[in-house]
Amino acid sequence: MERQSDLDRKLVERARGGDARAFRELFDKYEKRVYVICYGIVRHREDALDLVQETFIKTYKSLAYFRHEANFYTWLYRIASNSCLDFLRKRKREKNPVPLAEELGADPETGDKEGAIVKSTDNPRETVVRKELAVQIEAAIQSLPPDHRSVVLLREVEKLSYDEIAKILGIQVGTVMSRLFYARKKLAEKLKGT
Repeated sequence: MERQSDLDRKLVERARGGDARAFRELFDKYEKRVYVICYGIVRHREDALDLVQETFIKTYKSLAYFRHEANFYTWLYRIASNSCLDFLRKRKREKNPVPLAEELGADPETGDKEGAIVKSTDNPRETVVRKELAVQIEAAIQSLPPDHRSVVLLREVEKLSYDEIAKILGIQVGTVMSRLFYARKKLAEKLKGT
């Protein structure tokens, strides 16, 4: 069985050759994951959707420069992260962010409600407690600076390694570890007693 990186490599090569279906396969494969990253950084649904489109447009235009030194998804996430951080630099304040619990009401990978972060249960009290906790976690994550927020999302949501995060964000592994340490510390302080 072929590894994902080998499949991605073949799709990239086909897309470079003008095969629109190959690029569509890459888009379909990574669209939801890129959305989760974009939304996690900008905290606004419509902006995140625009940034997903911008990410894939930039990716398509830059395929000739992709050298396979990193996995395709690492390169793609770096483009997405940089696009989001550029967007935030240009925009001082977000307007009416959609709550993370509402936004992630379904599993980001499959769209299934069964894999949702906030699950409905037979116990209404437990459902309310879960929703309240999700809102508190969302507020705590929202309060982090964008560079800390992006590291937390890449590590905790995307489950990427420190090396992959460093490549995506264009920083040293030590910087990733430092940002993650301070972000977790801030989150623990904010969530203390919940």
